[in-house]
Amino acid sequence: MLGYSGAVTREQDLLAVDALGRIHIFELKKDTADEQSMFQLVSYLTGRPPDDEHWVRETVAHTLWHGEQEIASRLAGLVARRSTKTLRTAKSRRVAGGHVPHRERLEARLNKLTELANEQTELGLSPRTFREISRSLLEEGFGRRWNGPLQAPREVLDEVAGRKMPPHWRLGRTEPGIVIWMVAPNIKRALRAAQPLIERGLGIRCVSMDLREVVGGREWSIEVAEPADQVEDWAMADAFSRLLVEIANQHLEKCPGAASRLTLKVRSASVPWAQGKGRGDLGWKAAGNASIECYVRNRCIQWELYNHWWTEGQALKIRRPLLQLCDELRKEHPRTWSWSPDDPADQSNRAFVQGAVALANAFYRGLVEIGAFDVDPWAYWMPSAPR
Repeated sequence: MLGYSGAVTREQDLLAVDALGRIHIFELKKDTADEQSMFQLVSYLTGRPPDDEHWVRETVAHTLWHGEQEIASRLAGLVARRSTKTLRTAKSRRVAGGHVPHRERLEARLNKLTELANEQTELGLSPRTFREISRSLLEEGFGRRWNGPLQAPREVLDEVAGRKMPPHWRLGRTEPGIVIWMVAPNIKRALRAAQPLIERGLGIRCVSMDLREVVGGREWSIEVAEPADQVEDWAMADAFSRLLVEIANQHLEKCPGAASRLTLKVRSASVPWAQGKGRGDLGWKAAGNASIECYVRNRCIQWELYNHWWTEGQALKIRRPLLQLCDELRKEHPRTWSWSPDDPADQSNRAFVQGAVALANAFYRGLVEIGAFDVDPWAYWMPSAPR
C-alpha cells in the first residue's frame, strides 16, 4: 500500500503496487456501490498521468508530505469518526495578528481530533499515542520517519520505490497494468455495471465488505463476501502472475542485458478470446516484439513463441533466422507443463519455473545471436529493402 486520497488531491481512496508491478486502486463506499460509483472509479484511469511511475510517486508525495503529523491526524480522525478535511480549529486558517504556520495548524488539528476520539471511545488517548503509531507505520512501510514537510521529496520517493518495488523492476511493464477494486457492503449494482468492462479484459474486482461497530470505539465485526464465480479466476491469475515474476527474476539473473527490454503481460481468465483460464506473456521489446505466450488451462500450461510481426517491411530480413530459431526451441523444450495454482510450493510449479526460465534464456540469447535487437525499431513499417 503506497497512498490514499487526502486534502491535497481527491482521487482513488487507496493505491497499491503488487510484486508484478501492477497498480491497484481502491474505491471504498460505506453503503451501496452503484453504477455511478463504478464510473467514478473508472474515471480515475482516464484522468491519471500517462506515466504510471509519476502517478505512483505523486500519490506517495501527497500521502506522506507531512509525515508523522499528517498520519497521526488521520489516525485520530478515524477513531473520532471525523473527516480531517472538514475539521476546523482556532488555528485552522488565520488568527488575529497574522498567518499561522502549517505545523501549528496540524498540531491544533491533532489535539482537537484526539479530544473528539476520547469522547467517542473513553480510552484516554493522547496526541503522543497517535504520533508513536504513525512513526512505527512510517518506519515499517517506508523505511524512515519524518515530521513534515518533506525537505528532500525525490530522495524519499526513491527510497520508497526501492523499498516497495523489486530491485530491478519498473512500473508499467505489465499489460494491463492496473487492477481496480470496488469495496462496499452492497456491490450488486456496481458489479452489474462493471460486467461489460470485465468481459473486455479490464481488471475489475468487486468485493462486499460490511463493517459494523459492536462496542463503541472498541469492537467491530467484519464480513467479507466476494463474487463466487470470479474468485477462482482472480486466484488463478494471481498465482500464475507470481510464477511469471519468479521466471522473469531468474531469467534476468542469467541474462542481465534483457532488463531494459523485458515486458510482462497477464490476461484475465474472463476475457472471451483468452484460451482456457487466462494467458501470460514474457517478452522483449524489439522490432515487432518477440515473446513466449503461456496459455493457462486449469492444471496445465502450454506455450507458443510469438514472432509473426516479423513479416513486413525491412523486418523481413530477420524472418528466416527467427523462424529457424523458433523451430529449434520447439523441438528442444517441452510444449506443456503441469502446475498447481493452489500450492505455491508444489513440485510441478518448480518444474514449470525451471523449464520456462531455460526457454526464456535460450530464446533471448538466440535473438541476440541472430541480431534481432539490432533491427531498427520501426523496421516493420519501413518499406522492404530492394532485393
